[in-house]
Formats: sequence, structure tokens, C-alpha cells
Amino acid sequence: MKPTLPLLTALLLAPLACYSEPPANNTETVPVKKSSPQNFDDEDAPDPIGASAKTGKSVSMASAHLQVANVEDPQSKQARRNAFGVDFIQLNGTIGQRISYSGETLALLDWEKTFLSPFLSRTKNVPNKTPSKIYVGLGKTLTGLVYWAAYRGDDEALALKQRILNALVATQDADGYIGAFGPEHRGRKMGWDTHEITYIMKALAADYRIFGTPSSGQAAERLAAYVTNTWEDEGVPTWGMENCFLEFGKDGQRDFRFADWILKTHFPNQKYRNSRWGQRLGYNTQWDDYDLSGKHVYHFTASAAAQLWLNQKFPNPLLVRPAEAAEKWIKDGGATLPGTFGYSEKWSKTQFGRSGVFNPEYEHCVAERAHKNGEVCSRVHVAELLDTHSQTSQPQPWHYDVIERVLYNSFFAAQSVEASSDWQGPKIRYDTATEGPRAWYWRPTFCCASNFRRFMFTIPSMMYQNTAEGLYVNLYEESQAKIQWAGRQWEISQVTKYPRNGLVRIMPRPDKPVEATIHFRIPNWVRQPSLTVNGKSQPVVPGSYASVTREWKPEDVVEINLPMEWQWIAGYREQQGRAGLLRGPLVFTLNPVLNKVNGYKDLDWNPEQFGEAVKGEPPGKYTDYEPSYQLLREIVLDPASLKDPIPDATIYPDGIAAVVKGWKHRNNVAAPHDLELKLTEFPDEGGRTVSFLLNEPSSAQPDPLFACELKEEKLFPSLWAEAKKTIDPSKLKKSEPKIPGGAILIPPLRSSYDEMTSEGDLFGRRAWMSVKDAERPYRKMGFRFPQDVRDRKKGPVKVHLVYLDRGDCEVELFYDSSDVSWNVLKKRPDVSSETRRWGQDKLVSGAFKIAGNLSVGNSGEWLTKEFLLDDARFESLSDGKDMLLYIHADQNFIVGGIYVENLPSLTAKGL
Repeated sequence: MKPTLPLLTALLLAPLACYSEPPANNTETVPVKKSSPQNFDDEDAPDPIGASAKTGKSVSMASAHLQVANVEDPQSKQARRNAFGVDFIQLNGTIGQRISYSGETLALLDWEKTFLSPFLSRTKNVPNKTPSKIYVGLGKTLTGLVYWAAYRGDDEALALKQRILNALVATQDADGYIGAFGPEHRGRKMGWDTHEITYIMKALAADYRIFGTPSSGQAAERLAAYVTNTWEDEGVPTWGMENCFLEFGKDGQRDFRFADWILKTHFPNQKYRNSRWGQRLGYNTQWDDYDLSGKHVYHFTASAAAQLWLNQKFPNPLLVRPAEAAEKWIKDGGATLPGTFGYSEKWSKTQFGRSGVFNPEYEHCVAERAHKNGEVCSRVHVAELLDTHSQTSQPQPWHYDVIERVLYNSFFAAQSVEASSDWQGPKIRYDTATEGPRAWYWRPTFCCASNFRRFMFTIPSMMYQNTAEGLYVNLYEESQAKIQWAGRQWEISQVTKYPRNGLVRIMPRPDKPVEATIHFRIPNWVRQPSLTVNGKSQPVVPGSYASVTREWKPEDVVEINLPMEWQWIAGYREQQGRAGLLRGPLVFTLNPVLNKVNGYKDLDWNPEQFGEAVKGEPPGKYTDYEPSYQLLREIVLDPASLKDPIPDATIYPDGIAAVVKGWKHRNNVAAPHDLELKLTEFPDEGGRTVSFLLNEPSSAQPDPLFACELKEEKLFPSLWAEAKKTIDPSKLKKSEPKIPGGAILIPPLRSSYDEMTSEGDLFGRRAWMSVKDAERPYRKMGFRFPQDVRDRKKGPVKVHLVYLDRGDCEVELFYDSSDVSWNVLKKRPDVSSETRRWGQDKLVSGAFKIAGNLSVGNSGEWLTKEFLLDDARFESLSDGKDMLLYIHADQNFIVGGIYVENLPSLTAKGL
């Protein structure tokens, strides 16, 4: 019988050696030697990385590759082994270009003024200055600099790293504190102070672990002592502190000295409750399952990753459960097509896709500078969680399928391809819209910008994984690596143009023949993969590792073919009826300016000027953008017109694009094509949408990574089971109800998905069920009119309600025809049939009206009921909910779809 987790905390290892002596042969600064990258004889291989050293203020991703030195110094080799699990690694493809570009631009940052000055002047911080304005994220960026110095290994990177670390260590107080906050803002419950301290410890510990710098090790020890001695067992906001403590150590070993403090102060007691998000984090013995809706993505995944490491030392299924819950959420539709997670920094399954600044649901976003869709920190920590899960258990190919989707699309899209002097390097986003304009963050500091830099330089550690079961090849990239494994020294080379071509040639090259197993990831998006060793075929299955056990010799060659085909991926939720274009792991977007879409324009104010740079309100409202955006929503594409990809240097010198034909408007599809578009890779800064109408919707398939079956988890399985028992399958219509071609299918409100209704597959037909509201005896469902309809400003419209004729109940359809904002009144309306009131006492004329009713029988057939909304109004888009449908029923009512058809407005009453 296994002991429980609290008991296991008493079984901790004795403390490991303190940071008193550095590893042999390491000094404060490490001299290195450089040599040219290795050349390949293969004529099909990409050209070696072009020469570009430090280029001053005009560093560019699009104009040139950047070179990474091949370091021969043995001390630098040791640093790379500690940092990345290999003796040496050099990435020369798309990932390597981004890493080199990011590393070169670290020298452009004004470290002293921008990052270090708050640490030098913290005693002068005025009491009324909010902590969030003091926080700069130095620890995160500095951690990235430490890893860059290990990866690059040249004198310049090493000297910059040591100069900043020395200056930071010099600010340490007698009690061990290092931070940017004066006494009035310090403490265990001050989240921003905790956040900064966490990654300062991480940077110092990484520098000692990788380079053996004594001053960094000693400073990390003293800062850790400050935390553990000062912050008692009352629970603390951690934001990744658990992982930081677990990374103390040297020679690549994890240090569990602080596990007892972590477990006592954070996990079992659960005393700390994040007031902003109202969530409990991490381990909890009372939870049989996790509902992540509304929980903070970054906070949750950081804790879940730490628990995976703790589970290695103190095995307990409860420690793994949060990671599994997060992965289940992602698989069940908790991600957008390009790989963003969360909305308003919280777990969500919305597919709305636009940033808060341009989102009509959030009228206060301009004032509050609130970014909403796909926070960078969320992407970073989801990727790190998936990688950690593979490192701490059996590696899973799905983890790296997701990671590469994130990297090549949403993560790289968060960084500009041209360095900006105002930004002290590349601009970085707080979030990345998948629909509509993408705003840059307004300063080079703070959480997401710094986390982006930190994560960029950890990517090489994901390439390979050395386990007792063999060597796992997780990512494909033009690269070279030296690895000590299976008692041999291996020089592993990859020659490939991946991710734009699926041909990968791998030369493992052990120094002497050796019997071993190598596992090669076969992505789940590929349909007909193949793998050969010296020309001999090996069995492969998509979505798995192809394991090859043999006596490996220096001359062996592995060739992997992952044929890349165009794939249209079906949208869901807010993108219902639309599709996105995928090729391998790459997502493609429409840049309307590049394509000269007639009539399109972005806002008449610069989204880069948000925040402290803006004086007063911007000229014009952000809703001015909506009519222009609607032009993109009306475009219809023809999947049959796609040809082979064409070269495109919009972002990368070796980039590709898709050329597709279509129609400017959905009403034109019966005519010949009147439009030809070039769709570019998602990091294109001018990309404005990834969701398109198709003339053949059946061409779209479910996403192989996210929402595999396009179905929500059944939140009320007992109700569905009860409903199905009383239905005769033989009486269900096999054909779809006839709906006008111009009608738009819309899903229920997001709140209906997550809280009130359940989605199920009712004998082959997708359907929703009304569920009893906790405060009222009737059952209801809510539908918000899609942007396609609301952007037209006025009605009338016709609603086609497809429903299952089963249940003997009366149903009423209400609609909101007012231009009153819910956000202004802060209350949901009372929409009972007797009173049409907002709140308790404020009557709003015309807020809700009855569109009509229907009587549900028991034929068991799918029927259609039409309702005319002749006074529909869409004049105010302050919160995006000015036009709603509500269905009220006195028992379970099953809906197979709501379709909205626009009608000519000339005959509408009251307009």
C-alpha cells in the first residue's frame, strides 16, 4: 500500500550540496572558440545558415538568416549538455532562425535603464505606485539570456550574461531579497513581487547549473532562504515558483530540497486562493475531476508541470491529474487552429479569435488595455507542460504535434520580423488574434514579452529525449547535435526543409557500432508516411513513434517521408460552417492588404499606440473596423482550385504560400471565380483571418489535434440517456431539413455550451438540449447572432429552428430587439413571459419580444419552424449581445440547429 502524499513529504532526500564550489574547469566567464557550421553534400539540402553577426539596429528575420557558431570549447559543450540534455546542438531551420534572431537582438535591449533600474531604485518607489507598474519581468528575460549564452557560446553572449548577472547580484539585500519592490509592496501575498522573485531565482540557478558561476549559486541560495524563511505556511501565489525550486541543482540534476516547503505551503492546504480568478490550483484530494472553465491557464499549467516533477519523487496519481485535465481540455476543443489557448487568460473553448481591443463584447478594452485571445504566457506554459509530461512519463507524440503547431504558428506570430529601436528589438504581442487585427504590446517589458524571450531559448531542449527505452526524436529541423547515449558518442544530423517539406534525412552516426533503439515521431496529420533505414522500409503509424531497434553504424541513414497535403479543417463554435487551411503543421492566413481586397481597411488608429502612449480616446471607435472585417467574412473559397504551394518570402526566405480561387461574396458562387488570393503562413503580421466559407463545406475535416470529433464533452449524460430511451431511431429523419442556401448556422452561446446545455450526437445528428436553469422552473437555450448578421446593422431576419419533435411541450422563442448594452446595466434581464425587465425595477421598452411559439409533439422527426424578426436592430455593438435569441421550454427540448437568413430591409416594419 502506497503512503499518502503528506506522509511522503517526510521522506525527502537529505539536502544536496550547497552552492559552495563550482564544477571543475568552470569560471566566471568562459572563453570559447568558433568554427564554421558543418556543410552537407546533399544537393537537396537547404543552404547552410548565411553569415550575419551582430547587425546593430537593423536586425531582420525576413531579410537574412542568422548564423549560430559551432562551439568546440569543452566547457561550452558541458554548458550545452546541462542546458539542453545534449553535448552540442545547432538548429539551422525555421526554429533555429527564430532562436538566432531573438538571441542577436538581446544585445539591443537597454538592460540598465529598462530592466535593472527598478532594482536599483526600489527604496524610492512611491507608496501609491501600483506593483504592476513596477514589475518588468527581468527574471524571465535574464533566464532567456542565460540559455542563449549556453546555446551561442561566444564571448559576446557570455560577457553580456555575466555583466547583467553581476549587476543584479550586487542589489541583493542582507536578508537575501532581490527584487524591484520597496517594503510596502513586498511579501508572500504580493503577486508581482512573487512573480519577479520566482524567475530571478530561476535565472541565478540556471547560471550556476549550466556555467557553475559561484556568485549566482550563492545569490540563488540566499534568495531561496529569504522566501522560505519569510513566507510562512499560509499559502503563496506561486506563478511558477514550484518549478524554480525544483530546478535548483547542478550537472542537470533536479534538486528536491524545497519539495517539503512547496507541498506544505501550496498543495495540500490550498489556503491560497487567487482572488483575481477565484480558483484553487494544483493538488486536491477532493477533486475527482477538473472543470477548467474560467481558471487561469498560465497559473494552472505552471502548477501542473511542477506536480509532474514531484510525482517522479513522490508517486501519486493525484499529482498527475491536473496535467491530464489540461490535455483533455485541449483535445476537446480548448485551442484555436493556430494553437492559442484561453480567452482573457482563462481556460475557454471559444473560437471567437479576436483580441479584446477589437471585440465588441468588451467595450472597456481600450480604456483598460485588455488583450483577450491567446495570451503568450498561456502558449508558453501549455507547451512546457506537454514537454514536461513527456519527460516525466512515456513520451507522447501528440505532445510534440501540439508543440510544433504552436511554435510555427501562434508563437512565432507573437514576434515582429523587424527589430524596432523604440522597442529595443523585435516587438512582441501580449496575445495573438486569429481573427482581425493583431496588436503589439506597448512596452518591451512585463510578463508576456519577457516570457516569450525566456521560452524561445528552451526550445532546443525539446528536440531529443534520452530515456531507458531509447532515444526519442521529437522535432524535425535542419540541425546537428552531439549526444552521449547508450555508451557512445553520437553526432546526429538532420537534413530537411521541414516544416515546408516532409522529407527528413537523419544520420545518427555513433562513434562505434552499438545496439540501441531510436524512436521517430510520426505526426498524426500525415496520411501515408514512410520510414526507411538504409533504403529498407520500417513499419510506421501516424500519431505514434516509429521505433527502430538495430545495431546502428556511423554510415546509417534514416529517411522519413511525411507527405504534406492541403487540409481544410472544419471550424466549430463561433466558426461553425467555416474552415481553415493547414499544410503539415502550418496554418495559413489571409492578408487583405497584401491581396488588395477592395474596400478593406484596418482601424484608422494605430493599435501599437495602446496604453501609456495613448493620450485620451483614439480617433474613431474600434467598431469602425467591423464593416471592413465583414468583407473577409463574405469571401467564399474553392478548395478544388488549390495547387502546389508557391515560394513566399513574406516572413521567411524559404517560406511558402497557397494560391486559391474563390468569390468575393457568398451570393456569387454560381458565377465563375472572381477572386484569386495568396494565403500566407500564419506569422504574417498582416494576417487577418484563418476562417473561410467554402463552396464545398464537405471538403473540411475535423482538426486532428483539437476537437477531433467536433463535439463537446457531455455535461449532462443522464439527460441525454433519458432522452434517447424515449426516441424511436427508425422514426428519425435521415435527411437534413431544407434550409435556404444563404442562411447561416449558429451555435449556442458560449455560456450555454459551458454551463447550461449539452451537445451530443443524436443518432448521427449534431444536437443541443435545453437544461433547467437553477433559478427558474423552465429550461432555456441562448443563441447570439453571428457577426455576419450583426454587421449588417438592421433586419429583418428569418430564423429557421430545426428541432426534434419529441416531448409534448410548449416552446417560446424570445429575441432582444433593443440597442441597450448589458455591460452598462451589469445585470442579466428577467425574461419571464410576464415581465420584460432589466434587473428588478428598470423597465426597458422593447428589450425582449416574443417571436412566436410552437408545440412539440412525439413524431420523433426532425422538423423546421420559421420565425420572422421584422424589427431586428443591430445599431449598438457595445457588447456584442444586442441581438439574442432565447428558447424557453418546460422540459428537455432538443435543437438540431438555428439558421439565420437575412431578408431585404426595405419592407421591414418600424425601420
